[in-house]
Order: sequence, then structure tokens, then C-alpha cells
Amino acid sequence: MKANDRMSTESQVLEKDAEILTRVIEATKHSLDDVERMAKHAGKSGLAGFTEDQAFILMMICQAENRHPIEAIRRYHIIPGNEKRPPSISLRAEVALAEMLGRGWRVEWESDADNGQIQTALFWHQSDVPRASESSLRSTRPDGPVSSKTGPTGPDGQPRCCGPGL
Repeated sequence: MKANDRMSTESQVLEKDAEILTRVIEATKHSLDDVERMAKHAGKSGLAGFTEDQAFILMMICQAENRHPIEAIRRYHIIPGNEKRPPSISLRAEVALAEMLGRGWRVEWESDADNGQIQTALFWHQSDVPRASESSLRSTRPDGPVSSKTGPTGPDGQPRCCGPGL
């Protein structure tokens, strides 16, 4: 088989695989009625802390990311608004940390010997030398503000002390 024939066959296989994947993704998407029904139940249950409208928007975001709409309940917090700013959404800390770890980020927690509370978290990407940067978590102490020292950026353009969504 010639190199051109092999490349043509490989591209045909890739196109077929992409077509199958597209059909699978389209088949798993839920209709607007389905999402509205899920949002209605999530809002009425009160378990998630979302209104029906908030749940609907978050579920649509999940669907746009090819996630099941009900994952919105596990992925997001609603940050209440006030007279100066409207409510906003935030990725839950455990979800952000899990996604960081899945993308090759590492974290090391250091605690204060006196009280055992976490004082420092060191974040680095696997392509970097550990302890390349540090982010202080002094907000756990009532007497200190949150401060951070950021080093060079990682391969994804994020500062070394931060990961996606943080």
C-alpha cells in the first residue's frame, strides 16, 4: 500500500469516527422541555439552593459542555448578589480542584503546626519543578488577608499558583 493510500484510508477512518461521535453527542442532548422539567424539580426541591430559573441556566451551560444537565447541581454554587452586583455563579472548589488535578496540576497543602489549619497551598504543573510558586491561604485565620505570590505562567497560560477556574 502506498503512503498516499494509507493516509487516505486513515483520514476516512477519522472522518467516520468523528461522524459517529457527533451522532452520539447529539443523541445524548436533552430537549428544552427535558431541561425545564429537571430545573423545575431542582428548584422546587430546595436541595441545590437554586431557583428554577438559575437551575435552568446552569443546566443549559452543562449541556453546552456536553455534560448531563443535572451535573449543574454538583458543579456550581450561586453567589448571592446585593444592591451593588447581581448574583453570579462559581465552580465548586472540589470540582475546580479535581479538574486541575486531571489537567496535570499538583497541589501540596501545608498546615500550621499550632492549630492544624491549612495555611499554605502550593500549586504547580507537572511540567514544572514542584514549589515553583506559592499561594497563601491566610483567609482561614481571622487576622490575615488572602495574599498570593505568582510566578511564571503554565502551559495553559494560567499563573502557576492558579488553575483553570480558580
